Amino acid sequence: MGDRSRAPKSHPNAIGADTEDRVIELREKHPSLGAARIRAYLEREEQTDPVPAESTVGAILQRNGLTVSRRRRESRRRGEPLADAGEANALWCIDYQGWFRTGDGTHIDPLTVTDAYSRYLFRCQRLAAADNAHSKPVLEAAFRQYGLL
Repeated sequence: MGDRSRAPKSHPNAIGADTEDRVIELREKHPSLGAARIRAYLEREEQTDPVPAESTVGAILQRNGLTVSRRRRESRRRGEPLADAGEANALWCIDYQGWFRTGDGTHIDPLTVTDAYSRYLFRCQRLAAADNAHSKPVLEAAFRQYGLL
């Protein structure tokens, strides 16, 4: 009685050596081609059957040292940590969530106003532009409604 390997005996979806060699050959011939373009070339020009997935082409390139890893950015620490809110309504967080287009193509900038202590959402309102002229009336209305003015 002994332990046996649990590795599969066959790999029916494995990419053949000829396809892997062709991917390497294409990359060496055209160094600017990435995994997506190599896959598209194999699918369009050579009708390789089966066409490997883009992730498989990328893995082949990486395994053979034909890619350069992206440099990871270091996270920068800001000067002061965010202030702690000791009680409700002591600190409000006002933020534009980033513009996007709606289903009908309208460009909007959503503005959110929340209480930092309770996480209560005072406002989430779409604005035509992320500027003082559009946000000031919304903020003044929120201040009036929730007792800060």
